Parts: sequence; structure tokens; C-alpha cells
Amino acid sequence: MPFISFIITYHNQTRLQLKSCLESLTQLPFRQDEHEIIVVDDGSNVPFFGLLPEMQGKVDIIQQANQGVSCARNNGIEASNGKYIQFIDADDKINSLAYAECLQILNKEHPDILAFNQPFRLTHKQQKRQHCTGIELLSNYHINGAVWAYAIKRSLFDNISFSNGRTFAEDEEVVTKLLLKSHDVYVLSTSPYLYLPNNSSVTSQQHLIQQRLSDHMAVVESLYTESSALPQAQRSALLKRCHYLSTDLLYNTIRMTHDMELLESAVNKLKVLNLFPIPLNDKSVKHNIFRWLLRFSATRRIMNAISHLMSNP
Repeated sequence: MPFISFIITYHNQTRLQLKSCLESLTQLPFRQDEHEIIVVDDGSNVPFFGLLPEMQGKVDIIQQANQGVSCARNNGIEASNGKYIQFIDADDKINSLAYAECLQILNKEHPDILAFNQPFRLTHKQQKRQHCTGIELLSNYHINGAVWAYAIKRSLFDNISFSNGRTFAEDEEVVTKLLLKSHDVYVLSTSPYLYLPNNSSVTSQQHLIQQRLSDHMAVVESLYTESSALPQAQRSALLKRCHYLSTDLLYNTIRMTHDMELLESAVNKLKVLNLFPIPLNDKSVKHNIFRWLLRFSATRRIMNAISHLMSNP
């Protein structure tokens, strides 16, 4: 059984992007039987081996009709055999030297999850810690919701999968559920994952903004519904995550749309879920101030107007 499975989702990235991604993996200090590289081709115009024929025999290919990243990742999980799983987007890559350190930690510590430190998400206090539970992370910190920011035991994916058909925020739901199951998270002080911004990616296309917000709301609703059946500690941690995601949803609605009708619709949906007004219990003063301002229709309208003016200087 390989120690780790690298699952790469590929949809119409360039040859240069794919080659850079794969070269970052082939440079890792592995024997061939210690890892596997699974590329899920999500209905690309040019099949994978059409771009990189030299990779035949070095990677496993799963081809599917274009069904989205969630379905691609689920198929990758099902085909994987490693003790750990690392997801990679085909337009990103791994820092090979830094990831070698990760492999040493996984071999020595055997955590359920190895969390890479994203400095813009993790607090100074968290950076000093190494081991904690997933519930502690969800209860006390603004975790990174991207699944690529973690190396995860494959066994944690039992009864957890990505929601097929969801284009945005699919990571947030899965990462939250995985952390709830995790008894041992090892937090790294650095990140070996190199996220490369891509202006053509789905997260940067303006016409998909409403879909992004709709998917975000669906994740909040799904997690909140699940919280009612959980033991107290898990339920409390999950509710805090729901509060954070609700804050993020309303912030993005203001920032991306400047549409009061959409903003009030989102507020009303959160009220139905008993997630609004959002409690002023975040450890960030800035977040609590924003949550307080959200409580009043007049200040929501002012923030929306200011955001609109700032986007059109």
C-alpha cells in the first residue's frame, strides 16, 4: 500500500501548468511504491496524455465527463490506496523541499491530519502549537477552508464526500466535517503548498458570483442542519464555524454584488436558520465589529453603499 496518494484534478489547464505541478511531485524523495499520483481528467478538451505523453506509466489517469471538481475528487478518493491523501489543483504545485519535511512528520507522528500554516488565516498563538484536536481548531481559530491545505488520512473520508454539482465552497463543508472527526491535528509552521492565482479559474469569473454565493449558503445550511445531531462539544465547534461562514457570506455579498436585495435575502435565510444575528463571540475584534454593524438595516445599507463607491473610484 502506498504511503500517500496525490490526487490532481485537471480541467483544461495548460501543458506548462500540468508539467510544473507534476515535476514538483516527482522531485519528492520517494520510492515508486511509496506513493501514487492520480490525475482525474474532468472532461478536458485535450486528454492528459495528449499534453504529457512522457508521463505514461508514472501516473494513474481517471477520465470522466465534465462533472466538476467535487465529482473528480470523489472519484480520486475512491481510486486511491494511500494511507494519506493530498489534493492538488493542476494549476498549483508543491514545494518539494518543504513537503519532504511534511512526509517526515507524517511518518513519525502519524496524525489524522497535517495542517499547513496559511499565515493569513492562523493566529500567532496557533503557530506556536503543533498538536491539537479538530474541535479545538474549529472552536478557536479561523481555519483555512481549502482542502489542499491539509494532508489527510484516507480513513477519515469514510462517510464523507464532496457534494457533486457544487462548484464553490465544496472544500469548506468537507474540511469542516473532517476536522470534526479528527482527534489529532498536527499544525505546521510553514506551508509546502504553492497556490498560484489563476485569473481564468472559476473563483475569478464575475458571472459566477451568484452561483458562488448560492453554494456558500447551501454549505452553511448543510452544516447547520448536521449540527443538531452532534454531541455538545462537536455541535458547539460546528456552530462557531457556521457563524464564521455566515459572516464571510454576508461580507462577500456586499463586496461582490453591492446588491441590497441579495444581501437582505441572505440575512433572512440566516434568520430562518437561527444564525442571525450572528453572535459577537469571535476572537477577532474586527469580525465582531462587522457582525454588530450587520445587525441593523441602516448600517447594512451604508456598508453596501461604501463598498459600491470603493469599487468604482
